[in-house]
Amino acid sequence: MVALHLRPCHSRRRRSGFEGLTDVAMKTQREIVLSASSHIGSGRLPKRAAGLLAVAILIAMATWVAPARCDDAPAKQLLPVHTGGRVQVGANGDSWDYGWPGVYFEARFTGTAVDVHLNDYQNTLAISVDGQEVARLQRPGKTTYEVRDLPDGAHTIRLVKTTESYSEYASFNGFAIPAGATALPPPSRPFQMEFIGDSETIGLSNLSTQRQCESAEIVDKTDSEKSFAVLTAHHYNADYQLVAMSSRGLLRNYGGLDPSNNMQTYYDRLFPYVTEGKYQRPADWAPQVVVISLGTNDFSVDVKPEEPWPNKAALRAAYVDSYVGFVARLRALDPHAVFALAATGGYVDAVRSVVERVKASGDARVVFVEFAGLTLQGCNYHPNAQDHETMSGALISAIDGFGDAWGREKSEPLN
Repeated sequence: MVALHLRPCHSRRRRSGFEGLTDVAMKTQREIVLSASSHIGSGRLPKRAAGLLAVAILIAMATWVAPARCDDAPAKQLLPVHTGGRVQVGANGDSWDYGWPGVYFEARFTGTAVDVHLNDYQNTLAISVDGQEVARLQRPGKTTYEVRDLPDGAHTIRLVKTTESYSEYASFNGFAIPAGATALPPPSRPFQMEFIGDSETIGLSNLSTQRQCESAEIVDKTDSEKSFAVLTAHHYNADYQLVAMSSRGLLRNYGGLDPSNNMQTYYDRLFPYVTEGKYQRPADWAPQVVVISLGTNDFSVDVKPEEPWPNKAALRAAYVDSYVGFVARLRALDPHAVFALAATGGYVDAVRSVVERVKASGDARVVFVEFAGLTLQGCNYHPNAQDHETMSGALISAIDGFGDAWGREKSEPLN
């Protein structure tokens, strides 16, 4: 039986409420709280919109903890690490800061033991060995997770951030093996996928079996590994990035909040809640498939008098124009990728129009995906685990139907 141990480190104090957020993030969070309070008091929100509002409130009350290291950890050999998602590598190459959901780290070794050095006070992290989950840690803090008594031989260890961050960032300080163990080259995969979206792409509350949830349940019932995005990436044995935020839209965020930003501006960021520092795309990141699923938050709440669109029809027209421009911008980054534009509910026709216009411009490498037949039984009317399997199936059918998305006639699962 595998033995598991936590070895806590001394941590820096927790910061609560708005303390520690950047000025822009702090302003945004306050706007969300004030707007949320007025909407709740009005009693005029439809059920789905009320659910999105609850997520917005959760974001607003986020807590941030400054990263630190286990300086008293015994010296061991650090393993070479394969990373997935947007990360910032430390100056010495032995630490990785992260903020976007679904970030993962992998390594391989021969031996019977491995340490996992963590510094994360805000997320849920899953640790697996050879494809089997051995631990799921909620907000573990600054600690070392010790995996012991493995069968002697070659192993793959994987650490995944399964939840969304609601403030700055956390850190991973590497996998380490004791004397006598041997480092192996880290895993590699033939394909890459990028997913740009909102809470549905993250898999927010997808483990829930009920719509009515407390705020803590929304986080604890979230598992990006079971989101349609990651299920699809695993189907193709592809590396992936999730660039997704709750309550954000392509053009308009939920309820018109934070009007100076949307997912098009957040897309440029290394960390979602840090305005300084633009994401620098690695030379080896060139996804063959880019999936965009944005629109739920754009259209969930009626347009307010102070917003620039006089009505939803005008918002729809602006949304389509902006979406076409966003695809063109991303096309310049990935000239050979297939773009899968997904939609569900009331904005399906708008996304169909986007696909038609992109194709009319001469870009044939784009497909439309409709996420239909969803039960929305997760917290606050979010898709549950069954829905995410349905969504993944629709996306896989669309990608396979394209034919040469991966440079071959038919995409088959690579296991």
